[in-house]
Amino acid sequence: MFRQQVPAHAGAEHHAQFVIVGKAALPHALGNAPASAELHGAIGDCAGFRIVDRAAGALNLGRGDAAPGHIQRQIQRQRQRQRQADRAAADDQDGCFDCFYHARIIVHLPNVARAFNAVTLIGAVSHCLREVPATFNFWSANMRTVKLILLVLATLSCQFSWAQSQWPMKPYRIVIGYPQGSTMDLIVRLGAERIQAKSGQAVILESRPGASGHLATEQVFKAAPDGYTLMVAPPAFVTTPFMFDKVPFDPDAMVPVTLLASQPNVLAVNPGRLPDVRTLKQLIDIAHANPGKLNYGSPGNGGSGHLSMELLKMLTNIDIVHVPYKGVAVLAAALAGEVDYLILPPGALAPHLRSGKLRAIAVGSTQRLPGIDAPPASDTVPGFDSGSWFVMMAPPKMPAALVLRIHAEWNEALRAPEVLKRLTDAYAELLVTNPADTAAFIVKEKARWGEVIRKGKIRAD
Repeated sequence: MFRQQVPAHAGAEHHAQFVIVGKAALPHALGNAPASAELHGAIGDCAGFRIVDRAAGALNLGRGDAAPGHIQRQIQRQRQRQRQADRAAADDQDGCFDCFYHARIIVHLPNVARAFNAVTLIGAVSHCLREVPATFNFWSANMRTVKLILLVLATLSCQFSWAQSQWPMKPYRIVIGYPQGSTMDLIVRLGAERIQAKSGQAVILESRPGASGHLATEQVFKAAPDGYTLMVAPPAFVTTPFMFDKVPFDPDAMVPVTLLASQPNVLAVNPGRLPDVRTLKQLIDIAHANPGKLNYGSPGNGGSGHLSMELLKMLTNIDIVHVPYKGVAVLAAALAGEVDYLILPPGALAPHLRSGKLRAIAVGSTQRLPGIDAPPASDTVPGFDSGSWFVMMAPPKMPAALVLRIHAEWNEALRAPEVLKRLTDAYAELLVTNPADTAAFIVKEKARWGEVIRKGKIRAD
């Protein structure tokens, strides 16, 4: 049984002892210098707290106005008149509550909570709950019972709050559902390097491609919401669930942490197949004149390139044929003249644009991109854009305080000048939105692309 009985005639070595349930009892006395220093520091750090003590009664203390010596004096003054009542009441307590016999202290402070073992406390709570009768009434319970319950709950709260504020305290994983080498992979690695250097904890990048990213999402969906398993995903996170009858996770239950960055796509034609097309308007005019005859390639069914072209079809009422490839194989197909045009991130196209093997006619961003001679597509087709974004998600039910902590770490890491330069070189724009804005963005993207998928009757391969 989790139980500790303290002698009624305890001397100075016991008179201000911390007592927690059974095996979790702290052996520190306030008269002990290290313990006193720790508690004194805790008092100085807090704006105000309440100490509950059977011998001294309830003491309300403000910032810095009660040092351990002050606590001891108040306890000593009331000890004599409380001892007799303590002895009489001790005989009436239910089993697991008589360990709360001497000085009890509730302090909702992170630096004091470090001394408490959460596992032991959880065991103590479980034991106490087993001992409490089914007819237990909290409001009619004696104060000793109530104080013990409050002590355990407050201590557990301190323990977890402190752990969240100190994240990361051990290595953690970021799962990516796509192959290594992408812009998303680069962004995550740049941030992970900075966080690892600062915290001393390893950040493990785990690539788990397959099933349109669903394998990675399912893994994180089922992980503990403790901040040590996260995921970074592209737009497929919100679009692919529309293309399947059922997915092994609930995307709405996942917790948004931050929208890390975005990267536009570039629409490029094969000059050998379309020698006279130098603008998006010219491409649209040819498509109108030749319905169903032009084709385009994308890295896969349901990807950002495919959905962007479906959006273009809806906005311009053109009839074009989609030819899906497996990943970057679409680039080789375009260079070989198998398709009329394609849409890809700028980094993959840049060398071939410079060589003249492909010709850029529009970019998916709202502004021109350095080194790419093409205007924004929205200049020709208002409301059209094309690109990818990269969002960090956490398992369901992650505490809000921990989400904010992780966001702050990544915000600091990705805004380092050397990281910003690498992102600019990769044609990526840093965002690092806060969790609330990230959640709102995801809702908007789901509504937007869900409509495109339904109207285009797009299904997964």
